[in-house]
Amino acid sequence: MIINGVNYGTKTFTTPSDGIALTSDREALFFCQVQGTTLYRVGTNALISSLLDSSISISLDDIVEVIGTKEPSDGIKYLDGVLYWGALTQSSVYSVAINSTSLPLPSLKEAAKSTQQSADFMTWVDTFAVDLDQPHKLWFVSNRLNLYATFSMDFTGAQGANMHILTMDAI
Repeated sequence: MIINGVNYGTKTFTTPSDGIALTSDREALFFCQVQGTTLYRVGTNALISSLLDSSISISLDDIVEVIGTKEPSDGIKYLDGVLYWGALTQSSVYSVAINSTSLPLPSLKEAAKSTQQSADFMTWVDTFAVDLDQPHKLWFVSNRLNLYATFSMDFTGAQGANMHILTMDAI
């Protein structure tokens, strides 16, 4: 994984599933790995049924859908029919319109759009949140976690702020 020109290889960030977002209707769950490029979707009814009734045997291979390939990301957020994720290798936020049952699945390569980008302020976009007073306002954090995890983060302030809280209008 290359972030702002630095190649961190494949062994630096080994977190399995990290990005996770529930649709507004609670019918589907999207998830991804930090260093992975695959976005998945799973229907929540099948998951709930298997948890509530131990006699139900479900193979994850049968219920998990591969949505497509995207940039490596940490945080993801679902809001009003749109899935957002921080593109770690591009210091940006991407979005794609998709719902819990979208078929055919959108081509992420064609349908996903970069909404904001900045190597100065958006290195390692992570956590997303919604402003309850302004429900179409999306907040997110960039935290230079790549530098922290490799013990190269500057805490003197000479290289600028390590963390930013940013906001954008939801699409």
